[in-house]
Amino acid sequence: MLESLHSGIDFETAVNNAVDAGFAEADCSFDLEGSDAIAKLGIVAHHAFGVAASSVKTIAEPLTARTAEWVHRSGKRHYQWASLEWVGQDLLGMVDLLPEDVIPGDFRVPGEWNCARIENKNGQVHTVQGRGAGGHPTAQAMLADILALVADRILKS
Repeated sequence: MLESLHSGIDFETAVNNAVDAGFAEADCSFDLEGSDAIAKLGIVAHHAFGVAASSVKTIAEPLTARTAEWVHRSGKRHYQWASLEWVGQDLLGMVDLLPEDVIPGDFRVPGEWNCARIENKNGQVHTVQGRGAGGHPTAQAMLADILALVADRILKS
């Protein structure tokens, strides 16, 4: 959707196109609110760090018609930035919409691809990415991400 908005497609059309393509649910409010991405970060947190998903402190920037207009007017391509990081003893899950000039190059993924930055308590950063729009691609990408994170945790322990 963010690519569509950047190219000048209006918010409602971009949402409808995402639903028609199977990249968003018919009721895509969880996607637009960032709740879907937050839930996925909670699943990753549970498997990667052994914490309850409900204990992750979360914040999400919703994609609304207003933010879509702002994205388009900025003239900059935007990406959904998802991250998990430890702040003191708290695990913080964040989903933000950020312009390309503040996103590291390896986080600039096209179309229906997703990317997340995960930082453990030791400051080690893991990047997970893959197709993430639609049921099967999302499940495949999440399972691969969780397996990679768990393997990495085991190898470094």
